[in-house]
Amino acid sequence: MNFNRKGFTLIESLFAFSVFISVIVLLVSLYTLNGKTIQRIDKEYQEYISIQSDLEQKINLEEGIEQCLNKVLHS
Repeated sequence: MNFNRKGFTLIESLFAFSVFISVIVLLVSLYTLNGKTIQRIDKEYQEYISIQSDLEQKINLEEGIEQCLNKVLHS
């Protein structure tokens, strides 16, 4: 069998190029997904900190009110 070697070289080159492009697209997609995930985690963390801060302020306010009432009642 006499194969045209130039044809095989072209097919091999195109196949290698398609694999290269696929890897580049995969890396860019993963990079973008990573960025979006980091943003989502930061947003959720900020919401958590806000809720935690509100709860701490509420608890401190309730404790302060109880202390004041105890001082007034025991005076």
